[in-house]
Amino acid sequence: MKWKNLTIRMRSWWHRFKRWQKAPLSYELTSTQMSHCVNCGHEFIGNYCPYCSQKRGMGRITWNAVREDMMKVWGLHSRSLLYSLWQLIFRPGYFISDYINGKRQVSYPPVKMLILVSLVSLLIDKLNNNVRATVVEVASTRPEDVSFSYAVNDFLRWFNANPGWGWLLINSFLLIPTWLMFRHSPRNAKHTLPQGFFVLVFLSTEVLVYDCLSDCISGVFSLLMPLCYLFTYKQLFGYRWWGTFWRANMAVLCGLFIVLLFASLYFFHLTPQNIEENTVTVVVIFFSNVLILGVGVLFDSLGHRLREKRERKKSAEKKNVKLKESAISDYKRTIEHELPKSIANE
Repeated sequence: MKWKNLTIRMRSWWHRFKRWQKAPLSYELTSTQMSHCVNCGHEFIGNYCPYCSQKRGMGRITWNAVREDMMKVWGLHSRSLLYSLWQLIFRPGYFISDYINGKRQVSYPPVKMLILVSLVSLLIDKLNNNVRATVVEVASTRPEDVSFSYAVNDFLRWFNANPGWGWLLINSFLLIPTWLMFRHSPRNAKHTLPQGFFVLVFLSTEVLVYDCLSDCISGVFSLLMPLCYLFTYKQLFGYRWWGTFWRANMAVLCGLFIVLLFASLYFFHLTPQNIEENTVTVVVIFFSNVLILGVGVLFDSLGHRLREKRERKKSAEKKNVKLKESAISDYKRTIEHELPKSIANE
């Protein structure tokens, strides 16, 4: 009996949590009565005064006012940094969807949030004396290999000094693949590239948050970094787990090939004497990326057409059911009207 009650409570809590993920804030009017603004003296209807923006019902200071002020001090009020990070951890896709669809008041400014979290990450590294790998050793003594290793080491040093911008640069290679793979999604379909940029800003911030948690609490959080992309994409675009999984993997694979393409072009610049070999490498990587993108776009288009066909079939079935119900109701009304007349005539 106890286990059954516990299961029911857990299920109820889970349903409440899912409802909170989709709609954490309520913007309904708390009162439709005329209110008097204590600050400017105007009369208004609503939650806030349209003249001075003071909240309705402000009067004597109560314990509730003390609690709200304390929450503002610790950054727990709406649109604060900690509140936005809380939303980004527990409802990342819905949170990003709210922002790119115009609900700007629910979030702390995303680029500023990325910079602040990046500074916190650097501070945690300093306090924990974390020394990240910044040197890539190359066994080869060829000048082009040594120059390439110097370039990689310079990038790693820059990345460790600027983790926020570094993650944003890495995630930027996912901008076009994500736009192509998820352009027919059930939610946020045909999102624009500027919207995709802010999606990547939020994703970079999310990865940095998990990096900070892994440094402060446990290294287990670092294992959650790949999963954060999957959960975010699922909530953001509305596909099921399998549809989100293969599309996200295709986008990441295309991003890796784009990185390899830029790396090969840079190596081609270092070794102009091997022009034929380098040209073949660049062409192979380029067409491999195009092939992967083409296969992903083809499967996505086929899935979109099948989904549209399924939806048209369901809408046609619903329409037929409604027509049948209306025909039955009309027949019943006809019988109800005609039957008394026929009885009276007899």
